Amino acid sequence: MIHKISYFTYMALVGLTINLSAEGGVALQSNMVVDNTNIQSESMRESKNAVLALNYLHASLNKIKMYNDKRVLEDEYDNIINNINLTAINDKEIVDIITKLMDTLSAFRLKEMDKERFKKIYEQKLQSALSDSLLQVGANIKSGVLIGQVMDPTTAVILIANSTKNAYKNYTSTQENAKDELAESMWKLKKNDISELNKIRKEFLITYWKIMKRYNIPDNWRITEKQLTRFVNVTKETDEKKKYRQLLRMKNELAMLPTFWFELSLSAHSLGEKDEELSDIRQYEALNQKLLRHNAQYSLMLANSTAYLDPKIQQEQIQNILQKIQKIDPRNPERKLFVAMQYAAIGDVKKAEKLLNENIDDNFLPLVSKKMKLKVFIKSQQTEAYTSIVNELLEQQKLSVLENLAYLGDFPIASLVKEVKKDIDDIGIIIKKSLYGKDHLVVALPKGWVLKDIEDAKLFLILNKDEIKADSVEIEDKFLVYTYKSIISEDDLKEKKIKQITLKLIYKEIPTKIVYDVKIEKPTTVDEDTKENNESNESSFLRSLFVKSSKAYAEYRSEIKFLPSKIQMGDKCFDVLNNLTKCKDVK
Repeated sequence: MIHKISYFTYMALVGLTINLSAEGGVALQSNMVVDNTNIQSESMRESKNAVLALNYLHASLNKIKMYNDKRVLEDEYDNIINNINLTAINDKEIVDIITKLMDTLSAFRLKEMDKERFKKIYEQKLQSALSDSLLQVGANIKSGVLIGQVMDPTTAVILIANSTKNAYKNYTSTQENAKDELAESMWKLKKNDISELNKIRKEFLITYWKIMKRYNIPDNWRITEKQLTRFVNVTKETDEKKKYRQLLRMKNELAMLPTFWFELSLSAHSLGEKDEELSDIRQYEALNQKLLRHNAQYSLMLANSTAYLDPKIQQEQIQNILQKIQKIDPRNPERKLFVAMQYAAIGDVKKAEKLLNENIDDNFLPLVSKKMKLKVFIKSQQTEAYTSIVNELLEQQKLSVLENLAYLGDFPIASLVKEVKKDIDDIGIIIKKSLYGKDHLVVALPKGWVLKDIEDAKLFLILNKDEIKADSVEIEDKFLVYTYKSIISEDDLKEKKIKQITLKLIYKEIPTKIVYDVKIEKPTTVDEDTKENNESNESSFLRSLFVKSSKAYAEYRSEIKFLPSKIQMGDKCFDVLNNLTKCKDVK
């Protein structure tokens, strides 16, 4: 399963790293992580790697047991077998326990078919989270730390970082959602499986004892089962401030666990604790020198650190971080999205496009990657490339109406104008006569306006400045039908007492307003002044009666039409009567 980073929200990561030297590591007390000045000898490095390896393996096994989930087992199996640098381990006992652990875990792994199903569910959730965030920012709607910003690559960088970080942070809830969609037998470990894992856990204590005796390692370097259990429970805490306080109190006891510094850095980042976050990154670097290889944790920490750099004046520093991310986590497709948009933000469009194309070729979130490319093309003014992708997505019906509006505001092209016009014209509004009191207003909204999660869509009627909620909503094959009961009088409309109505759609926190002018079309009537001379011999009474009846008939047969005049999404406004050009005045 692919490892995750932050709405949408997708997985539990384990620290993986390359051969990096600590830059000015912080000197710590004897009961905390080893002072960097004391670990330069070969013997000290060997002892540190030995303990780190055991703590790493022990933490993975503990997590599998606590989650009781084959997907967590699958992640941990991949982390161990693909990322531990065996050349950094000189102790046969540790290699033996790695071998036994792999043999045991392999028996309980997911079947390939089940693995693909979980992967598909995860990627759908991540794609949905990223697409929603893209739409919110494209409409200049508040999204996390973003508000009132044009959707340029710099904004996209923050968007991706937050969406992927939230996906990681909400790992537990994401699991629960996936479990609802799949049979329990697919993901839950059996009692016999747990028993087999417990046998391996017992061997850790013996191995710890041998290694600690060999290198004369203090006992407080070893992370106990109780400490690991408490740590995992703290990481599940949904109150970020509470979790941060708890993690701070665990610094001493978990100083020799790289994953601890990763979790603490994420918590610090979410609360804007810059100094603590950067200190946590240094501590993580100090621990991971040779033991681990590809490192999804470290790459996320580095990605988060770019939040403190300005892409307009600190391009070199950002570029150095991006190069390091690519070196230590080259195959992570989510990180590629982040790195691509960072490259675009500092002006390196070619590298950005290359990384996005890699994701498209690998079929990882191809739709999101194409939408990201649109932002890159807007920045680099590649009109033909932009038009080509927009037309492709329109043809495949991969864009919602709101996305069409967002892209129309960024870079208007003929195909988008045509599509949005059709989208507006497809909305149906009728007056449904009531036997008593006022009449009902019925609105048929095509599902293309929301595309997915249609239950989250809310459509309000604004009448005389009053915002009115629909009395009923019916989901039909191609439409969402909203009914506003006893709300409007057909006579008032015909008498032009109501000249305008507004529909307000709220979807994914995005308000979209469509203003309609009320137009009354009447059939031709007989005007008394236009009577022919040959009617002059008729009595005035008959002539008057004829004219009145003609007007009454015309009034009866009058047709009420609602003609769209303006549409506004976020801070983007379009004049429907003027080929969807930008409104001259936005209220």
